[in-house]
Amino acid sequence: MNRRFFVAGSLAASCSQAMATPRSINRLIALNTAARGGARRMNALNSMASVVRITEPGFTVIGRYLADARGQVRVDVYRQGRRVFSEGVDATGVWELAAGDSAPKEGSEKGRQALLHGIEFNLIGLNRMASRGHRLALSSPPFEAGLYGLKLSLHDGFETRLFISPKNWQIVARRDERAYHVDLDPTVKRVESRFSDFRKSGGIVTPFRSQDIDLGTGKQVGESETISIDWNIATEALMARDAPALPAPQF
Repeated sequence: MNRRFFVAGSLAASCSQAMATPRSINRLIALNTAARGGARRMNALNSMASVVRITEPGFTVIGRYLADARGQVRVDVYRQGRRVFSEGVDATGVWELAAGDSAPKEGSEKGRQALLHGIEFNLIGLNRMASRGHRLALSSPPFEAGLYGLKLSLHDGFETRLFISPKNWQIVARRDERAYHVDLDPTVKRVESRFSDFRKSGGIVTPFRSQDIDLGTGKQVGESETISIDWNIATEALMARDAPALPAPQF
């Protein structure tokens, strides 16, 4: 056997084994946490409010997003200055309210799951995932296209892959199988969300731009641009299904 190839193979195996240790997972989580603003700030996050411009084929809308770590969330969607749709999860369950409806109606279970998943992805840092019943592990392979891969298994069974760049230790992509608009089209697709334009707001670094790619077709199915984001604000009074929608954002 060629000794050079044997040594190279042994080193590769050793590196692979080192990457698979829990210490490496913890190190990757720590690097991402520090890059986002540090454990103290990330642990202190309990609510958020953001305004986002959403563009999909054929239309552009403005979304107002409210969420808290206790599991409540509300989304109001505006088009040309008018509210066209709202949905959320409050203390009594999942609900939705279309434009023109006189009262909210019960939402679907799959819609509830999608909204709750959003809380974990948008508000909760990697360093808090285990305490909320989720599991993180290195992907296989752990290094792909110059990015570190993590497999995140949420406590309800949903799985996604996260990709962290060694250039800034931010999550720059998320890949999973899901219905893109679960209550409108239940078709499950392989979707990759790509994150960029990282900025600091309130001491927390977060992406202000994302692109969603249907990996089956290679086409972009959506894009969002964050206009504003605030952390740890009083959102409880705004979460309930009977709370009036806030006026359309002005900017």
